[in-house]
Amino acid sequence: MFDCLDLLAYRQARLAYVPCLFALPAYLEQTGEQVSIFAVRNAEGFLEGIMPFVLREGVAYNPPRATFGGWYGNDLPTEVFQDFFGFVVGKLREAGAEKICVKLPPDSSLPAFLPFPALPADLNYHLSLSSDFVGKLHHSEKRRLRKAQQARLVGKHWASPDLDVVHQFIAQARERKGFPMTLSLPAFRAMFEAFPAYYDVFVVRSQAQELVALTVTVRTDAHTLYNFYPADSEAWLAYSPMVLLLEFVANWAKERGFEVFDLGIATENGTRNEGLIRFKKNIGGIETLKYTLWG
Repeated sequence: MFDCLDLLAYRQARLAYVPCLFALPAYLEQTGEQVSIFAVRNAEGFLEGIMPFVLREGVAYNPPRATFGGWYGNDLPTEVFQDFFGFVVGKLREAGAEKICVKLPPDSSLPAFLPFPALPADLNYHLSLSSDFVGKLHHSEKRRLRKAQQARLVGKHWASPDLDVVHQFIAQARERKGFPMTLSLPAFRAMFEAFPAYYDVFVVRSQAQELVALTVTVRTDAHTLYNFYPADSEAWLAYSPMVLLLEFVANWAKERGFEVFDLGIATENGTRNEGLIRFKKNIGGIETLKYTLWG
């Protein structure tokens, strides 16, 4: 049975799946908008999964606010999902959606029945944590890792981070590279306060405890750690501290049972960032496609 729920009904529903971070009611509430949650119920009335949307100026967006959307839940037979997606599209059109945008997770195949075209696919990279990090490094990155180690730089998990310092450090690094800071300080703090079990900060410090590099990670599900906000200090670029930092995070994640370290995209709407592509490949990143449907 197909259903459409609001956030209150979703919060009260019984689930037959373990929701990832982006499917948690509290996460969806952060949009501050009306979220339409389309669901499949099994014979016992439990939800097998959901697709959440928000409607903005005639465009229905999935996800409302997350790295990726699509279907959050258990695997469904193709014919069931085909009928479900038809139900979703019909309800969105009735609600006034002139366009529908669905951002699929990395490495998702495009079901043949989907009536929507895909925008140029972004290139996503991830590390398989079943492999040794250093063993997969290009020789140039191995040299950079040794240089950082010889400078006695050290990677650490920052268990109780100063979020003002973290946010400022990220904002400065992004400004230097010409990228906007996508979260305000209040929104950044709210993210950690609402989901402390899902967000972590990792740093590289010098022997004098100077902050050299950092990244914010997100536990998107039980198997995947996402590299959300990497940043480095301009004063330490000659030591390429990001390689040392990623080695530390990858080993930390592997010890805790994660299987995938998602490094994120190296393109934007199909436009390639050649330097970022080369770096992610050189540290052993596995390339997959990340599609956005628009129809």
